[in-house]
Amino acid sequence: MTTRTPSARRRRALTAVALAAALAASIGACSSDSSDEAAPEATAKPVDPTISTALHDAAAATVATPSFQYSATIVSEGKTTTVVGDVVAPDKVRESTIGPDGQLTETIRIGSETWTKEGTGAWQSTPDAPGLDPDTKAMITALRDATVTSGTTSDMFFKLEDGSAFFETADGVDEASGQATVVDGHITRLRYGISGSSPSQLVTIDITEPSAATIDPPI
Repeated sequence: MTTRTPSARRRRALTAVALAAALAASIGACSSDSSDEAAPEATAKPVDPTISTALHDAAAATVATPSFQYSATIVSEGKTTTVVGDVVAPDKVRESTIGPDGQLTETIRIGSETWTKEGTGAWQSTPDAPGLDPDTKAMITALRDATVTSGTTSDMFFKLEDGSAFFETADGVDEASGQATVVDGHITRLRYGISGSSPSQLVTIDITEPSAATIDPPI
């Protein structure tokens, strides 16, 4: 595996754009009242299949759009990173990231090529960079096969099962669950948590479309 530079790690902590902040908070609130006696296991209730279909179809429709914009906040180990980005089909991404230290990092990825710029510095080609990890588009794509645990056709909770392709794009991540909002057949907000061997991240992503960005090689 390629060794990441500090800026690459910051990009990874961002984009991704990582979709269970709200779920983690609600779980924590419920567990705070636990006693020494083990709580009875909850009986899983069947989920209306139309809710699962609504999420899967919305994920497919969002990924299929010619372009979309997103803004995200990522909280990890008590520190917050913010990101704004554009995705242009079929394989272009541009992101601006402000890390917890206030450092601005810009990233452009076109196919397998990646360029980065720190602050007011010059653009640099980073051919060995593995890409935005995990990235917003990868999460949305994974939702086409996500397991819906509860909710409605416009606001549902989900989890990614073992074997999800998302885990192949997210280094050190093996659990992901959260909440999705669907408007007019497209995903407009994701709130999720990811965890594994890497530090846990709580991610909120707002998605709008289309994007007017033109993404070209910077050098």
